Amino acid sequence: MDNATLTQAQWKDIGVTIQNNEQPYTTYISTTYAGNYEGMGHSPRAVPTYQDTLTDRFYWGPNGRARINLSYVNDPALNTLLDKQRGQYDATERKKTLTDIEALIAEEQYEIYFSTDTRTFFWDPTASDVAPSSFFPYQPVMRWYFNK
Repeated sequence: MDNATLTQAQWKDIGVTIQNNEQPYTTYISTTYAGNYEGMGHSPRAVPTYQDTLTDRFYWGPNGRARINLSYVNDPALNTLLDKQRGQYDATERKKTLTDIEALIAEEQYEIYFSTDTRTFFWDPTASDVAPSSFFPYQPVMRWYFNK
């Protein structure tokens, strides 16, 4: 809530008025999260753990949008670059294509990102044999601690 309120206030400072439409989780997950909304949506996101996050977030193919393309990005130039990078096995060529993708995304600003993740963790340097995941990273540590 604090993050959404701060975002709304900052946008108001530059002349953009946003109407709040808070939703219960069941409504949110079946509408806004699924990409069914008008205007703009605001939602904290988890750390991406998908194998091809760029394609999942920005691709629009012949069968519609990719599974988490919640901003309804449909840019033929970006789609072409995303298709191209998936088939490139030469690291130098693929880095060039990824740089082109990065430049296009930066120029078009399909989504507005926050400057930092909303979660920060500090690991105890004495902990050993711990393999935290990038998604809910505290769970494996807590499991390790309680099972010790």
